Amino acid sequence: MAALRTAERPLYAQLKEAILDEIARGVFKPGDRIQSHRELSTRYKMSHMTVRRAITELTNEGLLHAVSGKGIYVAEPKQDADAGPLISFHDDMARRGMSADTQMLEAYMVSASAAQAQIMGLEAGAPLVHMRRLFIASGKPIAISTTDLAHNLCPGILDRELVGGSLFATLRDVYGLRLSNGKRTAEAVLADQEQADLLNLTLPAALLLVEQLTLLETGQAVEFGRMFFRGSRYRVQVK
Repeated sequence: MAALRTAERPLYAQLKEAILDEIARGVFKPGDRIQSHRELSTRYKMSHMTVRRAITELTNEGLLHAVSGKGIYVAEPKQDADAGPLISFHDDMARRGMSADTQMLEAYMVSASAAQAQIMGLEAGAPLVHMRRLFIASGKPIAISTTDLAHNLCPGILDRELVGGSLFATLRDVYGLRLSNGKRTAEAVLADQEQADLLNLTLPAALLLVEQLTLLETGQAVEFGRMFFRGSRYRVQVK
């Protein structure tokens, strides 16, 4: 059987390797702006098309990201968004060695719509507590959370401070609820203008949407939440 011939690496692959080597050696750190297409083309004596392909592939792989009108930047390392269905944001950030803060954007009572009632196993019109929060990690906004809670399981929660800023800790410690399981789904979505403003993103921008239905030991749903993570910073780990 004839041996396969080894072709020389294409120029764009060589440029990718050179850029990755500089990132690995700390020449460029996460958040740093790298050279422009024109500067890279001049430095490495490669065509604009070759440089563009290398940058496009590194961007698609999540290693670089472009900011319109500003340049190309080294992406922050991606964190696993899927810490676990019953781990609070504050506990998750502590586990990662990061500080955590939560900003309450809105909180009020609503009546369950037909769709909400079906998801949570409630009667249509049942009272729900709606919360919308901005999650901040080490000073940077990273996610927007919307949460609907079965009010009969946590009456008066709107009048309380969350224990350590954590909703799950409040449900456990204040209301004595035994959280048992969480059903999760994840998908990629595009940010709207309000989400982009809150997360300091430039449109178009990708978000990672993680939806969770949190259940008690009895099988009763206590919470249905939606977390919109910055797509450039998070990934889902499948187990």
